[in-house]
Amino acid sequence: TTLSSTTIEYNRIYDVKKGANGELFFLMHSSTNSISVLHPDGEWSLLTLPTELLYWSAYDGDLLYLSENDIWLSSNGGLYHYDGAEWTLLLDENCGTILQDSQGRTYVQSDYKVFIIENGTISEYNQQNAPLISTHYISAIGLDAEDNLWLASNDGNSGEDANHAIQKVSPAGAWTTYTREDHDAIKFPRGEFHFDIHGNVWV
Repeated sequence: TTLSSTTIEYNRIYDVKKGANGELFFLMHSSTNSISVLHPDGEWSLLTLPTELLYWSAYDGDLLYLSENDIWLSSNGGLYHYDGAEWTLLLDENCGTILQDSQGRTYVQSDYKVFIIENGTISEYNQQNAPLISTHYISAIGLDAEDNLWLASNDGNSGEDANHAIQKVSPAGAWTTYTREDHDAIKFPRGEFHFDIHGNVWV
């Protein structure tokens, strides 16, 4: 809904993200190339997107707000970081979910790889250096309470011979793979991972 002329501009909100301090970020159709921010005290502000990134590029990605000087934004136009003064393009690839573990490692989902950013250095899990399944598109990533990285992937095939998988990577780099061949319930996993208080994994 339209709240005012300076906050949410149109009735086209594509996603809502929550910041570390309770802020709400409305990724929206925008004539000002901005994200509307609702602060815990009820005040509104605008977070201007990178000049080359149009609103339609942003709503297909993710936003991770750690502080006003540490904001991550992914999109089909790349991965950006905001330091409180300006946006910097870090990865010029299609990017999705952004997660950060308890040690400050940032993980970014891409089509056929996962980027890892640690102490300013960017590395990646790809099909050459990790046991990712070569025909699979990565459709979800998640982090559990023990900093294990979880990945869901599929080959785009919805038939009975489809080969979908869920994988876990420990902080030490040990991989565990669960495939549909062994677990018939795994069928087109995608979206988001959730981890409950009993240690169950949901996707």
